[in-house]
Amino acid sequence: MWEGEYFLQTNFFLFLVPLVNLPYLFSGAKINIVLALISSVFISIMEELIFRSFLCRSIEQISNQNKAIIFSSVLFGCLHLLNIGKYPLVFILLQVTYAFATGIAFSVVFYECKSVLPCILVHIAVDLLGAFEAEPILIADIVGTVVCSFCALYFYCFVRNRCKSET
Repeated sequence: MWEGEYFLQTNFFLFLVPLVNLPYLFSGAKINIVLALISSVFISIMEELIFRSFLCRSIEQISNQNKAIIFSSVLFGCLHLLNIGKYPLVFILLQVTYAFATGIAFSVVFYECKSVLPCILVHIAVDLLGAFEAEPILIADIVGTVVCSFCALYFYCFVRNRCKSET
């Protein structure tokens, strides 16, 4: 599917995920773009290799892909609880939900593309745009969480079922 004719059609919503952090570009934050890029690349590669490549495959060996997708996404979401104290609780809960939803979308893409590369690339874009965050913008976080939740639902219910029916 990574090289197939339906890649863009099937994975269109994946490319919407970084856009939810777009408002932060206009937040006025002064960042070191080189440091933000290095950090985004490093974190994205590490998280995708750990949660998608290693964890999904490990869970799948003892269970199945669906449980691997859900469990790795729950852990990915819960990892973001480490930000408690940095922001008000409502933003942390939105971030956990957002991370859970993107975890589902990324996991489905990982399995269907048989590659972690598209997940890494989109994750880099999400983290890089998020680096411009001076302080949380409640409406942006709410909209972002809703968009990512719909993306996750789309990937899990439609892309996964369509790919299963094609095989």
